[in-house]
Amino acid sequence: MGKGLNFLRSVALAIVLLLSWNSLTWADAKNILRIEDKKSLMLSEKSPTPGGNLGFKSDVSRKNLLGLERETPYSLPRFPKLAPVQTKTLKVLGIKVEFEEEIEDDPRTTGNGLFDMRTQDEFLQQEGHLIDPSPHDTLYFKKHLLALHNYWWTVSEGKLALEGEVFPQSESLAYQLPHPMVHYGAPDSSLSVKVEMLRQFFHDSFNLADSLSVHGDSQVYHIDFSRYDCFVIFHAGSDLQSDLGELVNPTPGDLFTGFITLGDTVWVNDGSFPITEGLFIPETRSQDNRVTALNAVFAHEFGHQLGLVDLYNSQNFMTQVGDFALMDNNAQNVGVDVGYGIFVSGVLPVYPCAWSRAYLGFVEPTEIISQGNINLFATEMLNHQLQLIKIPISPEEYFLLENRQVDLDGDHFSGLRADSSTNVILGPVDWERNYNREYDWLLPGSG
Repeated sequence: MGKGLNFLRSVALAIVLLLSWNSLTWADAKNILRIEDKKSLMLSEKSPTPGGNLGFKSDVSRKNLLGLERETPYSLPRFPKLAPVQTKTLKVLGIKVEFEEEIEDDPRTTGNGLFDMRTQDEFLQQEGHLIDPSPHDTLYFKKHLLALHNYWWTVSEGKLALEGEVFPQSESLAYQLPHPMVHYGAPDSSLSVKVEMLRQFFHDSFNLADSLSVHGDSQVYHIDFSRYDCFVIFHAGSDLQSDLGELVNPTPGDLFTGFITLGDTVWVNDGSFPITEGLFIPETRSQDNRVTALNAVFAHEFGHQLGLVDLYNSQNFMTQVGDFALMDNNAQNVGVDVGYGIFVSGVLPVYPCAWSRAYLGFVEPTEIISQGNINLFATEMLNHQLQLIKIPISPEEYFLLENRQVDLDGDHFSGLRADSSTNVILGPVDWERNYNREYDWLLPGSG
């Protein structure tokens, strides 16, 4: 290869803050916990726990929304030469879906079938924190779409933007299905039946939204589905992956979080527009005495929408790349105390790994066979310098070399900016509350 490689920007982890325009909450480095050392607190998201994945894995989109050309399905794209950088904007439609209310609570599901509409004060008093707090209204989900945009805009270096809308266009209304959650969760069924019920849930949800678009109040319900590229169901309750099963209070009737390709079509807009795939995202991932933000899992599942595959072992769900990859562990086993005296996970999705960023066309690797000293700039930096090296080892195989840095600006600090109305975490920021690109702040280290 070469004689040497210089990694630019290397500073240690120090402080985490949760910032909103109204408050500052301190948490120092000793309050960052890697939960592989505390298995009793949190199991791996991909571990086949009694109430966990049960072998479920997300599909991968077939749409090629980024319009990339490839020689084979999983080869790197053809990078245009000397073409100006252009931003691809994807329009995302989110629909809020709840279920028949459980007048008598069904212990097999989380919640009562309806969205949690407690005030923030009530939520704080009863839950002891303000991570993804209620009310889970339209604004709440809009802010999560904004956080998703902030992430993908950052890691794509401005090549990808997301514009999201949420329906019904009323803060408190939701599409209510005539079945309880457990009907779709199918708790006593096989994996194949559970997946089939997810498909049915997808159909029922968008069929209801389409019907009300025609027959409901047009100012609240009318949707031109053809305007959108991506489709998300935000549903009441938590998800099955967050359930610890018999270890705490099992809720096997919860739904999987994930991305699905239907295998058939939901026809909307008077039968003129097809929907064939989309995401399931719960209103919260917190349950079983654990507090988890939606940010990390939402970014991961949207990776499938863009065409990324899971990078953990999809047969036994064991990690392969670890915390350094959005499509593997994604720092989901990192808990942070942001001032509530509890460890919170999922607050920051990490950068996609080198292959994922190259696969999506966000960065073009520079092929090197024999060269002297090389300055390899940090992945997180916004520049047009060398950030990714490709080293061929055979006609079909190669290594990709990147430089990941925890503290990009070297100030020994990173904060979390929280929306002042909903308290949804919008992204990492510096002391001045400016976004600082430090989505890798919670990695085990730099290198």
